[in-house]
Amino acid sequence: ELSNTVVLGWVLRDAKDSTKVLASGTSEGSSQLFVASNLQTARQAALPEATERAGESLVSKIANGY
Repeated sequence: ELSNTVVLGWVLRDAKDSTKVLASGTSEGSSQLFVASNLQTARQAALPEATERAGESLVSKIANGY
């Protein structure tokens, strides 16, 4: 069993002044996969779940005040 991890780097900028950074950080998501005959295919199949979890983490951080 292996793990896929996706890390998103994000920057929240002011809408009126894009040089002003309000917040920044990283959000992470991971998924588990089992080693199959084709490891590349197994990793690609697990990638959407890891990406979804990283996106959910990002939205949660922004919605709860960074």
